[in-house]
Amino acid sequence: MGIKVVFVTLILYIYPKLSCNEFPLCITGHVDEQRTHVTLWCIFQFPLMMRGNKPENTDFVNKLLTDKEVLDIDQHSTGSKQLYRKGDAVVWVSEMPDTGDLNGALFNLGDNAQEQSVTYADLGIKGSWQAKDLWTGEEQGTTKVMIKQAIQPHGTVLLRLHKK
Repeated sequence: MGIKVVFVTLILYIYPKLSCNEFPLCITGHVDEQRTHVTLWCIFQFPLMMRGNKPENTDFVNKLLTDKEVLDIDQHSTGSKQLYRKGDAVVWVSEMPDTGDLNGALFNLGDNAQEQSVTYADLGIKGSWQAKDLWTGEEQGTTKVMIKQAIQPHGTVLLRLHKK
């Protein structure tokens, strides 16, 4: 199932009704698409029930399914919502209630790499925020105005923003 079909199915049919308990995670496609599938489930706060044969998982898929910071979003974040969709660029956000940190999932549903940016005005925040890419573990630095990321086709970037 293509990433656009999965995304549209989730947005239109599953998420609004919160009837996700019978919609198992199926990790398919290339590495970027696999990361996108898991990011979708976590930012939507769906139960992580995976369909497949676990002993046949690649090391990469096992890392996706056991990343503590990413799973923290699935298990503990609140207020998940789509911030915007502009063509093939989609941004979802949620908040970590214990810390006030924000999570930002930037998705590229297109067939070509693209640069996406999200302003702090879009997020409704002010001041200096430290950004961390949760999939790579890389600190993105402290910014005051916007987040800008290059995203591969069918890929995602999952960020945690911490107030400085």
